[in-house]
Amino acid sequence: MKPSLNKTSILACLALALPLCASANPILESYRTAAKQEIPAFKDFSAATGQKFYTAKVGTLSCASCHTDSPMAAGKHASTNKEILPLAPAANPKRFADAANVEKWFKRNCNDVLKRACTAQEKGDFMSYVLSVKSGADLSAPHGRADSSMKNRNHPDFQAMQRTLIWDVPTRLFHWMLALSFVLAWLTTGSDRWLAVHVFLGYLMMGLIGFRIVWGLAGTHYARFASFWYGPRAALAYLRAVLHGTAARHIGHNPTGSVAIYFLMLLTLVVSISGFFTLGGEEQQGALSGVMSLVQSRTFKKLHELSANVMLLLVIGHLTGVVVESFQHRENLARSMLSGNKMAEPGVPSATSRWGVAALLLALILGFGFWWFYYAVDTKLDQLRGEQESPHVKFIGTPLADNPQWRAECGSCHLAYHPNLLPSRSWKALMAGQAQHFGSDLALDATATAALLEYAIANSADKQLTEASYKIARSLKPAEAPLRISETPYWVKKHRKITAAQWQSDPIKSKANCAACHLDADEGTFLDAAMHIPAAPAKPKASQ
Repeated sequence: MKPSLNKTSILACLALALPLCASANPILESYRTAAKQEIPAFKDFSAATGQKFYTAKVGTLSCASCHTDSPMAAGKHASTNKEILPLAPAANPKRFADAANVEKWFKRNCNDVLKRACTAQEKGDFMSYVLSVKSGADLSAPHGRADSSMKNRNHPDFQAMQRTLIWDVPTRLFHWMLALSFVLAWLTTGSDRWLAVHVFLGYLMMGLIGFRIVWGLAGTHYARFASFWYGPRAALAYLRAVLHGTAARHIGHNPTGSVAIYFLMLLTLVVSISGFFTLGGEEQQGALSGVMSLVQSRTFKKLHELSANVMLLLVIGHLTGVVVESFQHRENLARSMLSGNKMAEPGVPSATSRWGVAALLLALILGFGFWWFYYAVDTKLDQLRGEQESPHVKFIGTPLADNPQWRAECGSCHLAYHPNLLPSRSWKALMAGQAQHFGSDLALDATATAALLEYAIANSADKQLTEASYKIARSLKPAEAPLRISETPYWVKKHRKITAAQWQSDPIKSKANCAACHLDADEGTFLDAAMHIPAAPAKPKASQ
C-alpha cells in the first residue's frame, strides 16, 4: 500500500537534514535504477511531487518549519534551534556528494517516522525537487522567510503577490533615528565646539538600543528577534549565495543582515559606554565624572575610537548589502524601510503599524532633546531681548582649588591663570625670576612668595587635574620649563588654526585673553565644550 502524502511529507522533512552536495546525478541515477526494479510501470521521478512533499503540512509542521519555505535558504531545527545550512546545491554546493551518507540518512529517518524503508520512488521525487531549485526559479515559498519569485515578475506567483506591511512604525523610526544619530555623531567627532551635540547623540543611541531590545521581545512579527535569529554559519552561507547571485529572497531580515544587526547593536553599546567613560575621565563631565583618572580613561578612549571605526566599516558593509540585494531581487529595500511595505503572497504574516508606540518613542526623543538643548533655546531668547550670551553650553567641570591671594596678585594685570596650566618647574622658575616678570617686578615678599609657590606646585600641571593640564604636561619634555602657557607644544597645536587676523580682532586682541574664547577660563578648567571663538564684528559699510 502506498504511504499517504502526510507520512511521505514527514519523510521529506527529515530528509532535509541530509549532508548532501553538488553532484546529484549519480545518486539520482541509482534511485532511478532501483525504482524501475520496484515498479515495472515506473517512468521517471517528479519534481512537482517532491515539491508537495516539501510544502505539505503534517499537523502544524512542514519542512518549512525547519528549513524555511525555500531550499535555497538557511534554516534551523524547530526543536533544538540548531542551524541548518541551505539544502539546495545551488545555495550550498556541498549537498549531494556522498551516496552512502545520503542512504544512511534516508534509512534512519524513514525508520524513525514511517517505521519502514522508503521506496526509491519517494527518494527520487524528493531529490528531484531539491536539485531543481535554482535562484530565481524557486516559486514554492508562499508563506515563509524566503522566496525568489520577485525575479520573475511575469510568473503567476508574483502576480498573486500583494503589498504587505512588514516593518512596523516603531522599527522604522528606530532604524532611521539610529542611522541619523550615527552620521551626526561621526561628523561631530573630535570637535570641541560640538561636544554637547556629540554627547547627546551618544546618550540617544544607547537609549535607542535599549528600546530595540524591548521591541525585539514585544514587537510585531518581523521586529522580534525570534524571526531573525541566525548564527554565523547561516550568515556566511547566505553571504556566499549573495556573491554567487543565488541568494533567496527573505521577506524579513536575511541571515547575513540579521547577524549584522546584532553586531551593530553590540557595537553601539560599546561605542556609547566607552564614550561615557571617556567623557567622565578625560573631560571630567557626565554621570561618570570622577570615576577614573585622565590616564585611566585613555584605554576607554582608544576602545571608543576603535569600536566606532569598526562600526563604520560594518555600516558600509550593510549599505553595500542593501544595494546588491536590491538589484538581485529587484526591490528597493531602502524604500521598504521607509514605507514598511514589501511584496508578499497572501498568507504571509503582516505587521501592524503601532503608531502609539512610535509616537511615545518620538515624544521621548524630542523631550530629551529639548531638555538637553534648552540652553540653546534660552540663549536665542536672550539674544532677542538684546542680552549677549555664548551660543554654546558651558559644561561645569570638577571645581579646582582656588586661592584669593593668587587671584589678587596674578589677576591685577591679567587673567589669574590657574596653576594647572604649567608644570611645577615653570612656576618655580617664574617665582625665582619675579624681579624680571615680563618687564615688571612683582615685588613679593618672602612670605607671599612661599605661599603662592606652595599653591602653584600643589595644583600644577604635574597633578593632571584637568584634560588641559594632562595634555600640557604630556607635551613637554622633562627638562622643559616654559614661562608662558602659549609656549607649550599642546597650546601651540590646539591654536594652530587661528589666524593672525583672528588674534587681532575684537574681542580677542591678545593670546593672553583666554576668557574671550573660553567661558571657564576664570575657573581654569578649560573644558572643550566651554570654548567658542567669537565672530569678528561686522565692518561698517562705506558711506555713499
